[in-house]
Amino acid sequence: MFNLYYFITSMLDYRISGIEHAQLKRLALFQKHKIPAKILTMNYSTIQHQNMQTYKLRDVDLINIFDYFQKATNYRGQRATLNDIQVPRATQMRSEKNIYKFFNQDHLVMRVEMWQEQYIHQITFYDRLDNPFQIDIYDERGFLSQRQMLGFDNRVAQRLYYNVSGNLVLKAGFTAGAKKENFFQLVDYKGADYFFDSKQALDTFFFDELNRQNKEPTTFIVDRNFIVETAIFNMKTAARRFFYTHNIVVADPNAPMTSKPYATIPNYLANQEKVTGLLSPTQHQLNDIKNRWHPTFKQYQVPVGSISDQQLAATPILMADRQPFKIINVARIHEQKRLEDTITVFQKIHEQVPQATLALYGYVNDEEIARKLQQQVKQLNLTAAVTFNDYTTDMATVYDTTQLFISTSRYEGYGLAIMEALAHGVPALSYDINYGPNEIIRAGVDGYLFEQQDITGMADKAIQLLKAPKLLQTFSTHAYQGRTRFSAEQVWQAWQPIITKQNGGQ
Repeated sequence: MFNLYYFITSMLDYRISGIEHAQLKRLALFQKHKIPAKILTMNYSTIQHQNMQTYKLRDVDLINIFDYFQKATNYRGQRATLNDIQVPRATQMRSEKNIYKFFNQDHLVMRVEMWQEQYIHQITFYDRLDNPFQIDIYDERGFLSQRQMLGFDNRVAQRLYYNVSGNLVLKAGFTAGAKKENFFQLVDYKGADYFFDSKQALDTFFFDELNRQNKEPTTFIVDRNFIVETAIFNMKTAARRFFYTHNIVVADPNAPMTSKPYATIPNYLANQEKVTGLLSPTQHQLNDIKNRWHPTFKQYQVPVGSISDQQLAATPILMADRQPFKIINVARIHEQKRLEDTITVFQKIHEQVPQATLALYGYVNDEEIARKLQQQVKQLNLTAAVTFNDYTTDMATVYDTTQLFISTSRYEGYGLAIMEALAHGVPALSYDINYGPNEIIRAGVDGYLFEQQDITGMADKAIQLLKAPKLLQTFSTHAYQGRTRFSAEQVWQAWQPIITKQNGGQ
């Protein structure tokens, strides 16, 4: 009998990052091998279960801390409509798309915001001076989930959370002078009230409660370390705690041995006896951590993701059957991804291969950078050749129509998109950065690696490949042949020291 594994993150959004993408792949891998596992999310959301459907997750696959105390983890209800709420008497309704406002003469009494112009999202109540004093927020599954009580400055003074039966289960608020919530009260939880002076303290209680449900110590794998480090270290019950380094751990990725470390590393070192192990997708990063800090806890190289059995068995798609000269980069719009270099590289490619196109896929993390990138494309007269595309859950179709993948990131924790591109037979070009690309791309075989900001070198190799169909096909064939390196079975073998150790005892 295997014990339960929890994968901790902040939230499962509609536009997930590489971290949640990795968690989903890991969850599927554990389930395939019949190892019980769940994703834990620590932030409040009213649409999480809707997002779970997007990624084909069942209710039992994920627990949110607020859902847990609201007894709403497995709740399935009817979405609330205007007919389900009490409208103030003697009011007139005015509607604007998904907003319904109720007035008493010219005095705004209530404002109702709807989902999809049909279901209630939130209701704001106003006093006689038209100041909001209360906001009721509904879960997309139909129940009143949170009530916000506003102060004289219209800021939230207290949050009240309700279970699916309408009973108050959690209070959160501020003590005098506090800038963030520092008062939490679980109301009548198992017959008693519990008080906490921080969200981290509440998180600790939550982790201990989950752990107490199991006869044997549970394993927590923390994928977003900064959100729960204090909480996970303060647990009172025995548990195994692994921390996954999805990204760099120092301020300057080009100087891993001397640059100032982010807070995560000092926290691990200060609590070494509570760290069961540190996980990283690359051996390079583990070596840097070991050689610089000499930690006493164990370290494990575990790939961040894997290729599905379906894709491993997929018939290779010839370059001749793809969109000619289509180039992509898959990256959120953020300074880390250095997309301005991708566009500059493409400019040089486009000068020699006018038919070439560049498609950028990823959600916007930084609006200012997004604006600058669009301006750059406009200034280079590339608007007809470059497209900005939002996050999509159907990247397989994108990869299968692409001829070349370009990455110009400043740093990575691994480079999951590069791995996925190669598995779909797309040759990849990347800067040789910390960490990942040089452990994924086989230079001269299925792609190329370049010094950072070697724009001319990258463009020249891309042009060479695009102008030589046989060479491009050879690189694609090699990429397909190498996809077994990323198979689920290979990743599962990397998990074995962790899985078998727990099953056999620490």
